[in-house]
Amino acid sequence: VYVDDDNNGSQIGNTQTVSGVTDETVSTNISNPDSTKYEIVDADKLPETVTLKPDDETVIKVHVKHKHEQVNRSVTYERTVNFVDETGKQMADPEKQNLTFNQTGDKDLATDTIKWAPVDSQSFEEVAAKNIAGYTSDKQAISAETVAPSDSDFSEDHTENLKITYKADSQTVKVVYVDDDNNGSQIGNTQTVSGVTDETVSTNISNPDSTKYEIVDADKLPETVTLKPDDETVIKVHVKHK
Repeated sequence: VYVDDDNNGSQIGNTQTVSGVTDETVSTNISNPDSTKYEIVDADKLPETVTLKPDDETVIKVHVKHKHEQVNRSVTYERTVNFVDETGKQMADPEKQNLTFNQTGDKDLATDTIKWAPVDSQSFEEVAAKNIAGYTSDKQAISAETVAPSDSDFSEDHTENLKITYKADSQTVKVVYVDDDNNGSQIGNTQTVSGVTDETVSTNISNPDSTKYEIVDADKLPETVTLKPDDETVIKVHVKHK
């Protein structure tokens, strides 16, 4: 009989019978029941032959143990930090971070079960918000993150998309009217065109008093302006007397 030492001594297969006549020496015909799964324990100590005796109830026990092999697998965690405005437009190149975990295991070839060794945790580093002129981020950074995968996490790679959102800052451009017929003196108060960074807004240029003035080169004045951070542009509108 063949017994499995790695399965509480349970019998493998059917009992084999060695036949002959009294005092005959016959081969025991001992062989590995499945060489892909088992190894015979102390094979060199097992009898190759046996001499048959009357009423002999001898049972030759062949002990086997499971074969094992080392196996490996890996899993990747990817974290992408996107820098976008409130509409989702990309404001800067994304930052991608990758962690790869390699795990070794012991595979029992008789049962096809694998005992996996634990893996050490790894961490994604903190990603700081980028400085983008004219915009304010909703957070200072994406925090560092520690990853400690369990055995079940090795079934597929993992991806995570995070974002830092930027809100456009308030910006202004000034519009002043100057009297070319009065030594360039300013007419009225300075007008302010308001909006946010990269917004295109109307300059709202109009004649301060059409009964008194004409705008010089009106066709050359901008109808709109795109606001930029820390823009100190002053749009001068020249007028002359009627």
